[in-house]
Amino acid sequence: MSRGFTLIELLMVLVIVGVLAGLGLASMSSWTEGRRVRTAAEVVRDGLAGARAEAIRRNRTVRAYVSGNTFAVEVPAFAGEASIALQQTQLQAAVTAGDALFSSDGRTAPAGATFNFSTTSRSLACKAASGPLDCFTVQVSSAGSVRLCDPAVAAVDASGTRNARACR
Repeated sequence: MSRGFTLIELLMVLVIVGVLAGLGLASMSSWTEGRRVRTAAEVVRDGLAGARAEAIRRNRTVRAYVSGNTFAVEVPAFAGEASIALQQTQLQAAVTAGDALFSSDGRTAPAGATFNFSTTSRSLACKAASGPLDCFTVQVSSAGSVRLCDPAVAAVDASGTRNARACR
């Protein structure tokens, strides 16, 4: 009776481990990219809600906007004063440029805003484009309410129930 493994047995184990690792790596990259998109959308959603609260607190207009991959919140210049930067965050996802002005009563002018988030990956796509990733939209109503929604989710499911994750 011999002890140990043959070279063939050892190579078979290495091949199986390699295949499983390759499958796990592909899944992990999709999950990581999905988290980047969700985190960027949540940062903007939270920043917009904070900008609205700041406008009410200061009784002044506050601007929140995306330029390139930067989300920023500022109090615009007024009567010779310089503008005041309140927040500036680099986003790790693709986002459409957007702008929301919150007035002193928390409403947006002229009428709401929309920010769409997607992946920067060339090999992955959003579910709305038949890909594996959840991509998101942040909507600001004219009344100033901020919500995160998923454009790939149907507004009403098969049973006729309205889906809260759907965009309006």
